[in-house]
Amino acid sequence: MIYSNDDSGNVQLLRLIKQGNKLAFNILFDRYWEQLYTYTRKIVLDDQAAEDVVQEVFLDLWEKCQRRTIDNLPAYLFGAVRYLALKQLRQKKYYTGVHIEVFNQVVTDSTADGPMELNELKASFDNVIKELPHRCEEIFRLSRYKGLSNQEIADRLNLSKRTVELQISNALKHLKLTRNKLAVILLFAVTVSYFAFF
Repeated sequence: MIYSNDDSGNVQLLRLIKQGNKLAFNILFDRYWEQLYTYTRKIVLDDQAAEDVVQEVFLDLWEKCQRRTIDNLPAYLFGAVRYLALKQLRQKKYYTGVHIEVFNQVVTDSTADGPMELNELKASFDNVIKELPHRCEEIFRLSRYKGLSNQEIADRLNLSKRTVELQISNALKHLKLTRNKLAVILLFAVTVSYFAFF
């Protein structure tokens, strides 16, 4: 998605908002609210959650505008709602197949450095998975890629369920410690897939 900042009025509105002008803020709110709500609704699939995300972004803009330099207002706003919407999904603890499709589209459409193919992200993530000890990697792949329960993995590999749980926990800790941005994005995608039981 490409966000243009052709409207020089945005620059003027931001300048006025930095000075505490509520009328300028209301104009900006009216200009972008519906677009941001529609975009967010497609990610979270919930009316109230979408409203909450958009409201939070505008509240944050009002409170912190004086300290921020915003060069491209539409890109800033859409990036902020995308970030909060995905954060909210991570906190929900359950996902649907539609959430996964939306996430894949968001990742493909808008990484920080521009569009990037999901296959590139998966390859990067796979390299991080290969760094795990063999048994830990095997258990993680059975859990996240094959969708097996901890008990099914334990039965298949002749291990205790607790051992499987510890190995998955170790794999997740390793992935969270990885500084590779792409791996972190894919960790979220795999976690989404896991909770959707794909």
